[in-house]
Amino acid sequence: MATFTTVNKPQVRSDARLKASGTAKYATDYAPPGALSAKVLHSPHAHARIVSIDTSQAKALPGVYAVITAADLPRVMTGRWLKDRSVFAWDVVRHIGDTVAAVAAVDEETAEEALELIKVEYEVLPAVFDPMEALKPDAPLVHKDMVSYEPKKRACRGNIHLEHTMTRGNVEAGFKQSDVIHEATYSTPFGHQGFIQPHQTVASVDANGKLTVWAAAKDPFRERQMLAEVLKLPMSKVKVIPGYVGGDFGGKGTIGTVEAVAAALALKSQRPVRMANTWQEELGCTFARARTRTHIKAGARKDGTLVALQVWEVHDSGAYMDSIADLGVSCSYLQGPYVWPNMDMKVTMVYTNNTPTGHCRGVRVPAESFAIESHIAGLAARLGMDPLELRLKNAIEDGYVMAGGSAVRNVSAKQALEAMREYLKREKTGPDEPNTGWGISLGQYGLHALPSGLQATSCCVKMNEDGTAVLITGSTEQGVGILTALQAIVAEELAMPMEDITLVAHDTDAVPWERGTGASQTLYRVGPTVRMAAVDARQQLLSLAAEQLKVAPGDLTIGQGRIFVRDAPEMWVPVAKVAAGSLTSKNGPILGTGHEARQDRFARMEAEYGIIDGPAFGGNAVKVRVDPETGKVTVLKYYIGWEVGCAVAPSNVIAQLQGGAVFGLGFALSEEMQVKDGKVLNNNLLDFRLPTAADAPMVEAAYLEEAPSNWGPYGAKGMAEGANAPVAAAVMDAVHSATGVWVRDLPVNPEHIFAARKAP
Repeated sequence: MATFTTVNKPQVRSDARLKASGTAKYATDYAPPGALSAKVLHSPHAHARIVSIDTSQAKALPGVYAVITAADLPRVMTGRWLKDRSVFAWDVVRHIGDTVAAVAAVDEETAEEALELIKVEYEVLPAVFDPMEALKPDAPLVHKDMVSYEPKKRACRGNIHLEHTMTRGNVEAGFKQSDVIHEATYSTPFGHQGFIQPHQTVASVDANGKLTVWAAAKDPFRERQMLAEVLKLPMSKVKVIPGYVGGDFGGKGTIGTVEAVAAALALKSQRPVRMANTWQEELGCTFARARTRTHIKAGARKDGTLVALQVWEVHDSGAYMDSIADLGVSCSYLQGPYVWPNMDMKVTMVYTNNTPTGHCRGVRVPAESFAIESHIAGLAARLGMDPLELRLKNAIEDGYVMAGGSAVRNVSAKQALEAMREYLKREKTGPDEPNTGWGISLGQYGLHALPSGLQATSCCVKMNEDGTAVLITGSTEQGVGILTALQAIVAEELAMPMEDITLVAHDTDAVPWERGTGASQTLYRVGPTVRMAAVDARQQLLSLAAEQLKVAPGDLTIGQGRIFVRDAPEMWVPVAKVAAGSLTSKNGPILGTGHEARQDRFARMEAEYGIIDGPAFGGNAVKVRVDPETGKVTVLKYYIGWEVGCAVAPSNVIAQLQGGAVFGLGFALSEEMQVKDGKVLNNNLLDFRLPTAADAPMVEAAYLEEAPSNWGPYGAKGMAEGANAPVAAAVMDAVHSATGVWVRDLPVNPEHIFAARKAP
């Protein structure tokens, strides 16, 4: 590991003081005095045809400035990956909570009153709520014109809008060669991202017709594009300012009802409009985590060698799907970080008339990790083998080719397992107390290749005349500390304190294009570009200093505000003097972009396409107590040790590992959107049980730097989302150790534990 001055060292987050003092600005903090309040009329039906809408009484109500429906907007479909929805329902509503109309008024009370005056006549249509029923040929169609949706190159039929298969070898022959076959079905419920800040926005139109939207957005450039499309505006007439984001976890990377409706109302009323979801709307109408059902059949030899894997996973997409369309990602995680000579995997995404679904922390990973890791635990029990040893025996190593055809390098699965073994040796002393048990799992993330097009990003580093610097980036801070990590990279390359680096990041008109923060790939993807830009700025400084000191640029180094000759440190010039002199130099002010280096990077990445460069792995161990009378599960200890390549911001890494573990415990033990006939029954934070501080155990988190990536900055890998993915399987394993029953339906709550006890 290289020696660093700022990177890989303790750092103070750049936004810490602002957030602690309450001066950090979030979306609705930008609302000017007199901004109108907006409210939405939602469909009360899961599936119905809109016969008529009468808004005349609402428009006549004093204090109402605008009322809009689908008739007031262009007939444009939108969506993050699949364009399957419109801002307002055109002719048909497809779920309870679908958007029918909206009002902007002087205050919320008036807007609510106006909603009650809107008269909508519906013709109720047959609906389907069970994804397995939706697969049947005679099931009601949620989207009759699905084949026309973009992108059109999809294998879709009936209610199936996406399907993907992945095979290797001969799975039936593999089962015949197996000594032990284990077969089971796993399920996960609808869930919510659980961020603190609901979706909220402020929209305003200036005298030139320029629309500015302040939004809780982690991907402001995508939101700008989508808003321009649905409103039929030139891109130059739309600006998005994200401000600070009060938590994201996948839920704030696309335009939802709030952003588009507020913008449309602002354009119609020519007044600033403020809009925020209630928690009832958040939990009942926005993009939830998809419900899944996964059937797995696996075969192994007596010695624990894995032989065959057969999987069919069905995703309940609800009425609309705002999630990644690459189902090969699901297949990558369903095979786990294990060697399977024979595989047959299928993933099916099906529409129902349930709540719409989208991204939730680690999309395509938590449900898949729960299924495959739980199945490995069950297979180990059938074999009479230690589950850690079974994983060690079959874990992938460098050079292994996944079923999708991509080779993996920089693999650390076995190192993560060995680190977990050492933890268990230390903590598992003596026999377990009654009704307690330990469980383990192996986490995985980044097990799919990323083409260079998905790596695209841009930024620049500008030198001020006093020797300080400015990092200008389109990356947003959605709560994980990514801007602090990027700031640390600039500080490392320019050898200056982090406080001397200003961040400019929140305005689509002021910063270069960026594809958005997310997928635990921001540091891995953006970090190298920031480093190249900083190196570019440094080289420009050294070139100018070399002219003044009459030496070659390669003879110089930088540090403590000086540029000096490496072998003659008494020969130096202040960085500030060089930076100030650049303003009148022939090349002009110093602006590092790393353009040429980035071009070379992308060319090399294209040449290596198909190689999985930054896979990350983590060992998880949990100790639980299960009350024999109530079935309540109490987590006593939790360990997570994750491979990160290089911890650019160590305190952030530990915080993300601990947060990921607690996030995963919510998924494992309590979080469940209870949906009946399309209606979310627990659409409030009292009944939708997010884990609180009282529920969270002390999490012992450790990071490994065993297998640095080739492309991440200083070898860094993505890790934040993967940290939550394997938690549920470890909990399930621990509950089995404590009770002797397998709970294969999340959450692992008393109801499911008692049901498992009664199962044959």
